[in-house]
Amino acid sequence: MSALLAPGGRPAQVYARWVAGEVELVVCPHLLAELESILHRPKFRRYATLNEVDRYVAVLRGGASSVPGPAPAPGLTRDPDDDYLVALARAAGSTTWSPAMPT
Repeated sequence: MSALLAPGGRPAQVYARWVAGEVELVVCPHLLAELESILHRPKFRRYATLNEVDRYVAVLRGGASSVPGPAPAPGLTRDPDDDYLVALARAAGSTTWSPAMPT
């Protein structure tokens, strides 16, 4: 979400690296549905039109590696909202995890 809303931020850098084929992006249907639902909220219209949101989600849906949603895994991180993302990375077989990718 942040890659679309803040084009100069770190998430946008990660997105650009994915587009360039430097990193693998892993998603699951639940994560994409949540992203789409959140970005369709009226408060995000000042950042992106609905067409831009739909294109962005379509690119992710079509190009990212998709795995089934992981089972709940509480306690993986200090932020309970991030536990799902770490569980998703593990479900995809990721062997490394870094909250901040180097530029």
